[in-house]
Amino acid sequence: MKQFPKPGILIFVLLLLAGHVFAQAGTDTTTTTRSDTATTTQLQQVSTKLDALIERINNTASAQKQQVGVISFSDTALVHLYTRDKKKTGRTILIERVSLLLKDGYAVEVQMFSGGRKFTNSSAPVTISTRRFAQTDFLVNVKDDKEYVKLQEVLSYDAFNSFYPDDSLIWLTHLHQADTLTKNVGVNSVLDLRLYTDALGTFGNTPNGIVQTDARFRQYLHRLNVKNTGLFLGQYLKLNFNASKFDKAQSYVDTSHFSRTALIQKAFINAEFAYNILNVWLEKKSVSIFYWDIGGGIGVTNLATVKDTSYVTTQNLYSEAGVNLRSSSNVGMDLYGRTTLQYSPQTSFHDQAGALWFFRLGGEVYWNPFGDQANRIFSRINYTFCTTNAEKKNQFFQFQFGYSVLLSKLIGG
Repeated sequence: MKQFPKPGILIFVLLLLAGHVFAQAGTDTTTTTRSDTATTTQLQQVSTKLDALIERINNTASAQKQQVGVISFSDTALVHLYTRDKKKTGRTILIERVSLLLKDGYAVEVQMFSGGRKFTNSSAPVTISTRRFAQTDFLVNVKDDKEYVKLQEVLSYDAFNSFYPDDSLIWLTHLHQADTLTKNVGVNSVLDLRLYTDALGTFGNTPNGIVQTDARFRQYLHRLNVKNTGLFLGQYLKLNFNASKFDKAQSYVDTSHFSRTALIQKAFINAEFAYNILNVWLEKKSVSIFYWDIGGGIGVTNLATVKDTSYVTTQNLYSEAGVNLRSSSNVGMDLYGRTTLQYSPQTSFHDQAGALWFFRLGGEVYWNPFGDQANRIFSRINYTFCTTNAEKKNQFFQFQFGYSVLLSKLIGG
């Protein structure tokens, strides 16, 4: 099996793309020099390497999934009944079939059926890992809370590696006693790549980016929930990267009409890092969650003075809370609110270098064909404003449409 390009290579490619946008943004203020020929040669060499990478990506179409383990149904599935205080009784029953709803590496809901009985996990998810299946989990009879069965007497899990499986619905019966769990290792599962066009920037006079490229990467740190709850603490890290292309007349902030809010609105490069404080089910065994992240980042904006144009970098600390709502496996909506503390040490004129508080409220809806998240369509709206009197008038909206895009197509474009 061919090895898929590592995330580091993909991030390197994104930095090259950012450099391309960065260079385009500064073409009005640079002059042609003798180094242009050498630069062109270097770019041609990089282009050749990118072409090789694209070819390698295209050649991995048959190796987009990696097996992570096998979950198995007991040959007989004849299990003991337990009391409410988890003591074994002398009675046994035959489990006929089992279903598991998997999300983010754990079973949100487990159901076992025996005649008219249905047993399920009452209040906590079950992690899909060898360690968890070596422990003891009890499922309760939904019609009689005095009857329990032990999950590990019915199911076993043999892991091939420590990766968590893709979201799916698993059914096991005596005719289908095992299922191989897989992890998608395609490029869009490593990096969530999206292209957006802003309706207010494209068709109106609002100085929003005409086109934006988003790249998002999430790394789970663990799959351990707080005991007997759907609460997870410090579960993941996130990296977000955004590059925007503006109309030439709207691509800079003028010092004669300077605004700290405009530094956010007209930033053509944004990069940020986030750490998850907590996330929890909105209701018991729900795939919709509430989350709270904290993080920091930088933004790069063109600043125009009377004499020339320069790049201004702002530093930001933020706290974001929101809900991820799922009405089905291919339709969802995300709502969030963000508080940002912005620092701008490079704009010290007129006392504009201090810290300012900004707030952003936003929402996003998406749709994709069943089983094909790489072809998602997005629509989102953001409202950003500052609390200081001088900046309140500079508040702005973004109304964007977008879609997921393959890395090879993005580079090729």
